[in-house]
Amino acid sequence: MIELRLPVNPVPCPRPRMTRAGRIYYPRTYNKFKREVATVLPGCLFDAGLHRKLEGPLLVKVAVLVQRPKQTKLSYPMPDIDNYCKSVLDALNGYAWTDDTQVVELEATKSWNDPGEPGEIQVIIEALHA
Repeated sequence: MIELRLPVNPVPCPRPRMTRAGRIYYPRTYNKFKREVATVLPGCLFDAGLHRKLEGPLLVKVAVLVQRPKQTKLSYPMPDIDNYCKSVLDALNGYAWTDDTQVVELEATKSWNDPGEPGEIQVIIEALHA
């Protein structure tokens, strides 16, 4: 079992956009999120004892703790939980595993982090025996 704590404020995966010329792109905030994760992820994986990509089927548990805004009437973050999961799984591609098709079970939660605390992503990865 691998436990990761990524000190990055989670961003849900948006729909890709298209230019008039037909080029597909993602918004800047999502690209910035992916760069931040790519910066901290190798160190987090090393600290967790993962020195090579996992193989075979995997169970992944994702806890998304979003930075709470100064004022909100919402009891939980607005974007859909599946979009948060997609961004996390895509960010781990090529680092923790070869492709997120290896994830055959997924558990997820989303919530606000404590007031004044930055957002973070907690991930637990377990290898399943086929």
